[in-house]
Amino acid sequence: MAARQTLEIDSATLFHFIFSQLVGSYDTLENVLTFDYLRHKPVRNLLLLGKTGHGKSATGNTSLGRSEFESKASTSSVTSKVKSGRVECKKYLVNIIDSPGLADTSYNKDVYRETEAVIENMEEAVKMCQGDGIHAFLFVVKFGNRFTLEEQNTLKCFRHIFGHTFLKEHGIIVFTYGDMFEQEMEEAETPEKDFNAWCREQKGALSELVKECSYRCVLFNNKQKDKQQKQKQMENVMSLAEKLGEPYSFFDFQNHKPLRDKLVLEQKAPQLITFYHNAISNLYIEIERNYSTGRETLIELERVEQQLASVEFRIKVEDQNTGILNKVKKEVSHARFRLKVKQAEASLLAESESSCSIC
Repeated sequence: MAARQTLEIDSATLFHFIFSQLVGSYDTLENVLTFDYLRHKPVRNLLLLGKTGHGKSATGNTSLGRSEFESKASTSSVTSKVKSGRVECKKYLVNIIDSPGLADTSYNKDVYRETEAVIENMEEAVKMCQGDGIHAFLFVVKFGNRFTLEEQNTLKCFRHIFGHTFLKEHGIIVFTYGDMFEQEMEEAETPEKDFNAWCREQKGALSELVKECSYRCVLFNNKQKDKQQKQKQMENVMSLAEKLGEPYSFFDFQNHKPLRDKLVLEQKAPQLITFYHNAISNLYIEIERNYSTGRETLIELERVEQQLASVEFRIKVEDQNTGILNKVKKEVSHARFRLKVKQAEASLLAESESSCSIC
């Protein structure tokens, strides 16, 4: 059998075999033939996305058929950096890419720093797929959870990172905790109802989610012990991925940088507004301060005018024409108006003082 197969391998693989024999990295020609077989399989890249605690990493492990990614039942992200694992499924070599999930940031004062970290991780994940692109985004949702505002905000964050249509064009919804689905159907005395029918019955935000990706949804039971059933789940994912169009490229990612910049600014806005409000308030105090002479007042107001111009410039740079900092822009305008009034009053006073000195 091996003798017949040697006639089918190319020169690169034959060289690989000879070299491996010299360095002792392969024991048999059969191993090299396996390497050659895998080397010629088309590659498909799947990126796992989701909120922390929804079973994202566990889904990656189930897809790979082994524990490649650290997974725990936790509301804090276990995955600290982008990782990938490879598995053979159908006619493809499939790269499963796991990244840190979005944690609950409701009480996080440095939410914008976390957002920046998420963006950096997503950029790294896209770069890992730069040659072939991302063939499908697997957005992981825990079955049995209401698709709350928090989950919707998670998706909103990903839209700002990858573009508003990334889910519609490249997305597959993975519902985890598939064992709960079976239990719920039994409790509702509808054990015959299949998952696809359930998806089409959903209402509200969850209905909009599954409609957006044209009902490309799969159910994952990560507690499943049966290897064939596990493989079937992965095959269902690949069947849906095959129906998608061109993969999401690094060029697509670069095109959506303005969205990512706006996202970071939105998260950072409360701190920026507080900072600039305090800075402008301090300048107001300087504007209203009384000095001994009109000339001295003009000199001090000129200094304040320069500081106000500096603050205004920094706000303009930070805002990036988004309008997010319009509140403090208006405060600058009011301060500038008051400054002009005080400068006019000081000029009159200085002229009066000059006339008196001549007299």
